[in-house]
Amino acid sequence: MKGLRKKLPRLSRRQRIARNLTLTVLALFLAWAVTGFAPPTDALCARWTAEEYGLSEPEILLRQREENNAGRHYLILRWPDGRLAAQETYRKFGFLRRGGRLLLTEETEGAALLLGECSPEPKALYVWADAPGAVRAECRMRLRGRVAVGYSDEDTGVREDGVFDWDETYILQAVPNENGVYRFAVQPKYDDRERLRQVAEESVLRELGYNLKGEISDGFSAEFTVDFFSVTDNIVKTWRYSMP
Repeated sequence: MKGLRKKLPRLSRRQRIARNLTLTVLALFLAWAVTGFAPPTDALCARWTAEEYGLSEPEILLRQREENNAGRHYLILRWPDGRLAAQETYRKFGFLRRGGRLLLTEETEGAALLLGECSPEPKALYVWADAPGAVRAECRMRLRGRVAVGYSDEDTGVREDGVFDWDETYILQAVPNENGVYRFAVQPKYDDRERLRQVAEESVLRELGYNLKGEISDGFSAEFTVDFFSVTDNIVKTWRYSMP
């Protein structure tokens, strides 16, 4: 081994720097290959995703990190023709990976509703709106449907079942970012003290998520009324949307 080291040429400082840079670039390339050549930035992620759907490069209206998960975040994208989409992404080895398909929607009357942070029930809904002068918004979300649920108590083993004709209205609040995107956090009404109704609510919220993804459910409906308020608390715009 000593003889082999004597035969190896001694690298100059410049050569050592070049060698280390080459090894670093090679390591980064291998890491990129492991991720399937995922885009390193949000802008490239949005552009490459749009190209897969035959679309032009979109404008990024919002980058939102998921609560309690810094590596996962959501992009709200908009195209000049009025189409919008929510794109879920997460980081792996420093590169972005896309989660799920692109959920495209079209604005109606200067606004659009987009699904976000769904795991599996929606944790937040996004609304983009052209509402000049608005500084906050209030969304009244009415969910209706017939739901049959059941659960077994882990301590006693007793099972309880129930059928609900669900009709609940949720009041959600949000302020806009600089691009007119409002993030409405979805807060469930029921907890462990009303366990059966809590399970029913989780089921209804999952149905909302499925419908926003285009998976229409029979017997389920959702109505949204969003009021946009000025700094003097006057309504500057009201937007309504229903599904299916």
